[in-house]
Amino acid sequence: MEDKNPYKLFGTGTAYEQVRAKNIETLPECDAIYMWALIRHGTRFMTKVNNLPDEMTNLKNKILKNHEVHNKRGELCSKDLDSLKQWTYKWNKVMNGELTNQGKLDMSSLAKRLKQTFNQLLSADKNKFFNYILDLEELTSVSFKFQNSLPIINLQNMKKSRFQIYLTILQLRSSSFPRCKDSAVAFTNELFGTEFSEINMNNIAENNTLLRSFKNTPTRVHKEYMKFIESKYIQEVIFEVSKRLGFETLLSYNTVHSLYKFCYFETAWDLESRSSFCAAFTPKHLKVLEYDSDMEHYYLYGYGNPENNIASFLIEDLFMKMNDAKNKENNDVATIYFAHSQTLLSLITKLGLHYDIQLLTKNNYESLIENRKWRTSYIDPFAANIIFILYKCNTMYKIAVYENEHITMVLPLDIVKKLHQTDLPSPEIKVTISASDPKILGSANLFTFIDGRKLMKNVI
Repeated sequence: MEDKNPYKLFGTGTAYEQVRAKNIETLPECDAIYMWALIRHGTRFMTKVNNLPDEMTNLKNKILKNHEVHNKRGELCSKDLDSLKQWTYKWNKVMNGELTNQGKLDMSSLAKRLKQTFNQLLSADKNKFFNYILDLEELTSVSFKFQNSLPIINLQNMKKSRFQIYLTILQLRSSSFPRCKDSAVAFTNELFGTEFSEINMNNIAENNTLLRSFKNTPTRVHKEYMKFIESKYIQEVIFEVSKRLGFETLLSYNTVHSLYKFCYFETAWDLESRSSFCAAFTPKHLKVLEYDSDMEHYYLYGYGNPENNIASFLIEDLFMKMNDAKNKENNDVATIYFAHSQTLLSLITKLGLHYDIQLLTKNNYESLIENRKWRTSYIDPFAANIIFILYKCNTMYKIAVYENEHITMVLPLDIVKKLHQTDLPSPEIKVTISASDPKILGSANLFTFIDGRKLMKNVI
């Protein structure tokens, strides 16, 4: 029987359209004066494919043979089998890890909505010169030349001059990976339209100190995550998927996970269809594998890794720029970074967002299956983003936090600065805000700047 409402939450492989806010809310009677954003690249092709296309083709043929020759051992319906028969490998190794057409649409659509909502910050005004700032020591940048009579800036001299001009500056920076740079270009093309005549991506700095520092940070597969792979929950998925596909011997975990990867990648690439390989799973199986993905990232880039210090420089960058914007120490209206899942999850962890009192372990799957805060389907899909807007509300300054376009927290800037300056807030610290504030959302864990690394050292 066809599933008219298929389960489409796949952890970090979730399509952005599944979870983003449908409308971006703003604070009434307040002016947005600065934006700081970290954006994960849009939907991409798989990486580390190697011999996977041949392996999946062989697996497909075995599944069909199980159903059609070997006494119809499998449990797939005729529609799923027809879909599987038509499946072919649709990309080549050159495209590995690259941005897909859907990924470009993720970025351009996000830019369009942000521009409509925060027009005063992101509108291309011909009296203003917007330029990607190229820092040859730290970040990758993309530069533009303006169509009017403004001089073309010598990029090599920008490091010395820091481009100190009186015009408003919008800073957009990217990791050196092509999928991030392509995301930045798709975003900017929508943002500025024909205001810029040329995009120059030839001046690329390969140092990613701020946006790709996780490559220099040791990570390891945590023993607790390995315990979950060996748990009854995963073993039950392996048994039932093997039986569902008509195999008399159990498939390996790696084979089941490859089926899962093709299911969510192909579903994210084309929002109008569903991967043929998703038929291997029931919603119950997909929830287990979603938790499996959450645990993996939890122990690599979340609260399960006490050594994760990837986002420290980003935190400092965020508050320095918010403070500068408030004090009008520069002309910047926005800083927008394009990076990776690892960068975003590390920042979320450093901020104390989506913190669960219970650790994610193999033993508490049933209690956390629906109620955990650390759920990467919602916090880190393709094109995930966390955006901080500094608002001026009469004489008060407030920071609004947006996650995937949902407004999740509003705090007075002064309180946020105090929390940031506190090394490790104690449980006694209370944030009291007037009930008349227009938007106070989230739980006590949100935006409290709890240092998750220190908390985890006591329990792991």
